[in-house]
Amino acid sequence: MNATVNITSKFLNIDDLKLLSRHAGPCLTVSIPGYQPGAGGGSRHAHLRHLTQTAAEQLGHLSRPEAGELNAALELLAGTLDDGHGGTGVTLFCAPGFTASYETPGMRVGAVTVGERFHLLPLVSAALIPSRFFVLGVSRNRIRLYHY
Repeated sequence: MNATVNITSKFLNIDDLKLLSRHAGPCLTVSIPGYQPGAGGGSRHAHLRHLTQTAAEQLGHLSRPEAGELNAALELLAGTLDDGHGGTGVTLFCAPGFTASYETPGMRVGAVTVGERFHLLPLVSAALIPSRFFVLGVSRNRIRLYHY
């Protein structure tokens, strides 16, 4: 079976968490921290390469036929992200017949998890952040309402 990207990078929300919770294993979750060029601590490419190698090693320990498919899907997802520039944190999800990448701002460390379900607990707070909000600006002369 050829690996395809089912869901391309977008912000994670609660409906996406519900969708991800329905998948059964083996499931691979790769969290890539946000990176700004010139900030130090290695490049995003280096983080991505290291996390992909770690995931391939963990998949190699599985004695399941789906491990090869997951490894190919992860390489495909990693190729879509590796543009050489920085950006917000991203989390990659791979399961048999399913791949997705979501922007998850606020991710501080990279992590790889292989299990029977996706590792969703650290992402709940990111999924519950409102996508739109209002800010009230008050000064002596004027009141303003900003929509973000």
